[in-house]
Amino acid sequence: MDCRGDLITLSSKLRNQMTQAVIMAAGKSTRTYPLTLTKPKPLLKIANKPILEHQLEQLVGLVEEVLLVVGYRKEMIQAQFGNVYRGLPLRYVIQEEQLGTGHAAMQVQRWVRNRFIILNGDDLYHRQDIRACLEHRYAILTQEVENPRDYGVLLIENGLLRDIVEKSPHPPTRFVNAGLYVVDETIFDVLKAIERSPRGEYELTSAMKKLAETRSIKCQFVQKYWIPVVYPWSLLKANELLLGEAVEERRRAGGVGEALPADYREYSNFVGGRLWGGPGVSLGEGVEIEGTVWVGPGSTMGPGCRLKGFVTLGDHCSLGAGTVVENSLIGDGARIGPFCRISDSVFGEGVQIDQGFKTLSAVPEVQTVRAKVKNTWIDTGRSRLGTILGDRVRIGQNVVAYPGVSLDPEVIVPAGSVLNNEP
Repeated sequence: MDCRGDLITLSSKLRNQMTQAVIMAAGKSTRTYPLTLTKPKPLLKIANKPILEHQLEQLVGLVEEVLLVVGYRKEMIQAQFGNVYRGLPLRYVIQEEQLGTGHAAMQVQRWVRNRFIILNGDDLYHRQDIRACLEHRYAILTQEVENPRDYGVLLIENGLLRDIVEKSPHPPTRFVNAGLYVVDETIFDVLKAIERSPRGEYELTSAMKKLAETRSIKCQFVQKYWIPVVYPWSLLKANELLLGEAVEERRRAGGVGEALPADYREYSNFVGGRLWGGPGVSLGEGVEIEGTVWVGPGSTMGPGCRLKGFVTLGDHCSLGAGTVVENSLIGDGARIGPFCRISDSVFGEGVQIDQGFKTLSAVPEVQTVRAKVKNTWIDTGRSRLGTILGDRVRIGQNVVAYPGVSLDPEVIVPAGSVLNNEP
């Protein structure tokens, strides 16, 4: 039956009914190696909170329950979040074999009721955009981007979805699929009828294309932000955007805001920047802040440290005297010695770095940095990219790392080494 003539904006009665959210968080996320060799991507931290916590924060008050489809290292997610988040019930649904987004969605059929929202587990969304999608019986979130070749793109007619074209060297539009959908139980009948894609998976996008033949699916454009986390360096952009959002939120709220935990405080003695720190943060004499900095509980910065740009320093970290960190994320428990120079880098948990470590983040006469992902060299699209360190890497004194270097967890680098990033 063709229902495309139905009204797609909900009545006030339906709008006020709470729905469920399904977060797809089962995959191994191999493109974010080495960071996800030791943990699932939803637990990677941005602005010192796991990706999944950012998502749950945005859903509080909008839905009545969250169904988490988990698989890879699922026990870590369950241990981190338990069964309730800020009053929001969490139900874990196990996808034993990862056979695509459509297969993941099928796992929740027995628990969903009527209308529900589906979100990619490794993307960040703002509650304003989620709420806008929930204004419609069926919806898909989209954003116009400059380079759509790495995404599925939407064909839109009169504001409604007409087709989805998967990754193409010549995309017909620049309106990309942001991986957030509002559907109802009819999606399951469609999912049961779709075939596997060329890569051997059941794709939710195939079902949405089919559903669009008989239902009016509103294409809702992003108004606030959509932050896809695809590669390790995606965390750098996400960190910048979320720290900027936290600053703006607190400005609008007159110095308060949900983005800052209650036990954090702002340090106001910096002329050139802003620093928020948790309990037990210790700042040595002459510490300089030039940008927006987020510091986890129990972390210490030695005398003369400088933090520049957008920086997140995790819980219980230490920076030695004179160390400079710029536009980087440093994982929990990191121990970084004196007189290091770290820029545009992402470090996992528990890394230990001796004095004099230096990351180079730009290549002379080269516009963008290349990095290796799954044994394939790709263009990161970034003019600056430092070093990606997996958990518990140990680096000796006076090591230099060239742009785009990536090290697996627990690698030990001898003193005086030069780490190249060459095909």
